[in-house]
Amino acid sequence: MADDGLYQVTDKSIKQLIDLDVKKGEVLATPHGAVYVANSGISFYSLLQREVKNNYDIKNASNLVFKEPYGIFYTNFDSINELSIPTLEVSRLGINSSN
Repeated sequence: MADDGLYQVTDKSIKQLIDLDVKKGEVLATPHGAVYVANSGISFYSLLQREVKNNYDIKNASNLVFKEPYGIFYTNFDSINELSIPTLEVSRLGINSSN
């Protein structure tokens, strides 16, 4: 990820996948593509389908961690949550909760 978008870098080429003005962001490569937070919201670029899915309901995601086969853990302030990569829907909230 750069300030002008998301790139795929191989030993033979550099290809811009998404043209995006990034002020603040984080990217996580997975076997399926890339999950990234850019400015606000969270997105997934699928290498197989070559398309982007977005979830703008998740505003403050950070600390992205891949969970096999199709999950992502992320933090939102003090809460650890999980979402499904194919749909970008939250599957569990407050995993670290003491309740």
